Amino acid sequence: MNSGGNGSTEDPNTASMINGMSFGVGTFLNILDWTVKGSVAKYAKQATEYAKDITQSAAKYSTKLAVVGMIISGGVGLNEYFTQGSISTSTKLDLFFGGLAFVPGADLATVIYAGANIGTTVVTGQSIGQNIDNYYWISTGVGLSVIPISKH
Repeated sequence: MNSGGNGSTEDPNTASMINGMSFGVGTFLNILDWTVKGSVAKYAKQATEYAKDITQSAAKYSTKLAVVGMIISGGVGLNEYFTQGSISTSTKLDLFFGGLAFVPGADLATVIYAGANIGTTVVTGQSIGQNIDNYYWISTGVGLSVIPISKH
């Protein structure tokens, strides 16, 4: 044991042991860091490839779904025209946004319309088109704000 100038004694192995532990912890942290970075990179690559596959599949099926939607909306529109003499606003909106689905870059508008239409139906029990048909829309004179007044 070494005696320090302040009367304390040191074990010469203590410094070696501390240095060894520091080296061991440092090495462990480096290995852990490399492992985590490697895993994150691996899983990020897998997630990116998976997202690309989903996007390609969705694009392939979205056109087919848009065609099916247009056929259904067209059939509903023809039925309304021959049975009622006119096509409802709801069906006109469905046909418009269905056609918009084929315009490059406009697919987001169709998704927003579909979500808003579903939300409106859940909240009010009527689609956006039915709400337009069933209310008088009185302008407030302030921007685009209106007051709906029921026609019934």
